[in-house]
Amino acid sequence: MKQFIVLAAVLPLMLLFVAQYAIDQRNHAATAFVEEEVRAACEEARSAGCFTSEIRERLVRSISGKLGIPAASVSVEADDSVVYRLNYFDSTGERGLIRYKITVPIGPMTAYSGFLSPAGRNERTVVIAGTMASERLP
Repeated sequence: MKQFIVLAAVLPLMLLFVAQYAIDQRNHAATAFVEEEVRAACEEARSAGCFTSEIRERLVRSISGKLGIPAASVSVEADDSVVYRLNYFDSTGERGLIRYKITVPIGPMTAYSGFLSPAGRNERTVVIAGTMASERLP
């Protein structure tokens, strides 16, 4: 009977490691998918000279559809005015660049979140920010 009680106490703790591994794999796959979609959208924006409304909508629709999250939770902050490619050296390094920041919540960080972490602090968010040179000719 003593061994059964020890098993009943230890088994949930051992299952924590299996559940955490599964959540880590899911988060890794979601992060890789978001990075791939953002990279594809950046290539389109590079040739267009900015993040057009079609590129933004396609990016949000793709991410929300694949990850099963609401489209309103995906945030896309990017330049929407057309930036042209420079054919000369810019000493300031500020002109000809398109800036972007995409924020996507992808889910829980830890398994058994109510047991291990306080409520509301278990959300993982992927933020991809950067700049890229425009390829649109004037």
